[in-house]
Order: sequence, then structure tokens, then C-alpha cells
Amino acid sequence: MKLLRILIFGLIIILISFLNNVYSLSGWLYYRPILINNTQNSNNLIDYQILVTLDTRTLISQGKMRSDCGDIRFTDSDFTTLLNYWIEPNTCNTANTRIWVKISFIPRSSTKTIYLWYGNPSATSISNPYNTLLLYEDWSSGSLAGWSKYGCAGYSGSIDYN
Repeated sequence: MKLLRILIFGLIIILISFLNNVYSLSGWLYYRPILINNTQNSNNLIDYQILVTLDTRTLISQGKMRSDCGDIRFTDSDFTTLLNYWIEPNTCNTANTRIWVKISFIPRSSTKTIYLWYGNPSATSISNPYNTLLLYEDWSSGSLAGWSKYGCAGYSGSIDYN
């Protein structure tokens, strides 16, 4: 009977260790599920951007998140595939931090769960609007390099970014 208890205890320890490794992004202390509801849509969504609004001020004040939000990560439902995201400027350390996340596939007429990870003091930000959004330009360069000009007969226009 004692051998059986030791065996069961050992299996429990192995199972706990396995589950901690399966449901863990190495180095991150906390995660939260985010449920995406696509039940009212009969179309699959591919490379779709969703907006996540998060109270980072509370998480930072509790010492659970870096003050620059640099330890935020998102994973797909498999807990390991990193998703591209972008934190809108000047929203970190607020009650309404705005984060755009690019989801590779959201099934039609269904739900999908992704995961928000935080709590890694040695992480640096991988927030990137160019990898997340379909179209992005911050106009900080003062140049339209990389943009193409298209015209229509009889119409003209300009872009003022100053």
C-alpha cells in the first residue's frame, strides 16, 4: 500500500510539472484567456486584427507588469504560437491600454481563445504595428517613401501630415 501511495504521489508530481510546462510561456508569470466571439459571423476570419483593452495601470501598480508594458505577449490557443500585436502610443500604464492583436484564424460561427501573457521583468517589447495592422504609417519620417501615388483623371489631392 505504501508503494502505491508513493507511485501515485510521483505521478501527481509529474502531471503537475507537465501541466506547468504545457500551459506556460517560459519566463512569464501570469496569463489570461481572451475569448473571441465570432458566433454571429458565417465567415472564417484570416489574419484578423482585434482590439484588446486592458487595465495595465492596476497590473503595473501591483508589480505584475513592467511599467513600459514591454513584457506583454499574446499566444494562440495552443499556448505557444506568438501572435503579433501593437500597443497604441501613450496608452500603457492607463486603465484603458489599447492593444491590437493579429489573429491568424478565427473560425466562422464559433469562438476562439487566445492568451495574454505578462510578468517577465527581463522581457523587452515586441509591439510592432507593421507586423500587426494591414496598413500603418506613423508619419514620423516626414516622407512618403514606400507609398505609391495613384491618380484619377480630373482629380487631385494632397496629404498634410504636419
